[in-house]
Amino acid sequence: MVKARINYIDALRGFTMFVVVFVHVLNFLFGMLDSFLCQLFVTFMMPMFFFISGYLAYKPVEKFSFDTYAQMTRKKAVSLLVPATLFWCIFVVYLCKGDRSPIEYIAEKGFVTYWFLYALMGHFVVYYSMALMANYNKIVKKFLDAILIFVAVVGVVIYLLFNNRASCESLRVFAFFDFCFYFQFFVLGIFAKRHHRLWEKSLHNDKFITAVIIVFVACLFVIFHPRVSQYVPAVVAKVCVHEVVKYAGVLIVFAYFRRNAEFFNAENSWVKSILFVGRRTLDVYLIHFFFLSFSMDALCFGTINLFVIQFFITVLLATLVMATSLGVGSIIRMSGFLARYLLGANR
Repeated sequence: MVKARINYIDALRGFTMFVVVFVHVLNFLFGMLDSFLCQLFVTFMMPMFFFISGYLAYKPVEKFSFDTYAQMTRKKAVSLLVPATLFWCIFVVYLCKGDRSPIEYIAEKGFVTYWFLYALMGHFVVYYSMALMANYNKIVKKFLDAILIFVAVVGVVIYLLFNNRASCESLRVFAFFDFCFYFQFFVLGIFAKRHHRLWEKSLHNDKFITAVIIVFVACLFVIFHPRVSQYVPAVVAKVCVHEVVKYAGVLIVFAYFRRNAEFFNAENSWVKSILFVGRRTLDVYLIHFFFLSFSMDALCFGTINLFVIQFFITVLLATLVMATSLGVGSIIRMSGFLARYLLGANR
């Protein structure tokens, strides 16, 4: 049985995938990761993908039998781990080009650009395991929300305490700390779907959304405005960077797409394009790295201080990279076998 698509979710995935490519163009081609334009989108783009994954992953615990658990875990491994590992190996060989061995590069860089899929697979396994236990244990079922929150908080604490330690370098490059940090947004997505009525009510509450927008803007001031940031304690600024601004960004962007859900049911070329991207996000994510030069001094884009010019040049390049990636993905999908194991497509 094929699941019905939710258009505004697909549109949200498509938009977020474009933002990821946009940020990667700014970072890898122009070396502008620390710019306001780049960091503005960084506040929500990866948390949003983990949130959506948790939102779509939720199922009542009664559905998690041992057979279902094994089937769902195996399906995720085929659709996430296999494509990630194959593209990771190809990408490492592509980058090395004889100046060093792939093994040396892997030891230094770990999962490189494909960390997201490995961290996401870990999230699915943790959630499926907890839901399976909840199905067979009444105590776990009763306190499942609290257990998920506790695990998410522990993950954030581990990230904040150990991520920057030199002794933990191998854990960092192999996405362990990304797994720990982003699990909170995966859990947020689970809660949004599990408590759907409350979530929907909050998204359509003008006072709540207004407060979230104000908090988001205030966090941006704390992070980026020098006259404000110099008077803010480092601990407060760190919390704004790592937590509050990300939650606010996710809520604002999701609320926008949810409130305009009817628009994404329309039959026009713009909607069809963003829905197509939203249904092929894995294609874009896996392939687009090959079309970026990874040369931080490739273009002197940082010398252009006009925000509008920076924005539209990056939009143009990101659109070209994404369109090319989708084209290559469509060629790969001509083979059912390659589509299955390289792009995680369903049979």
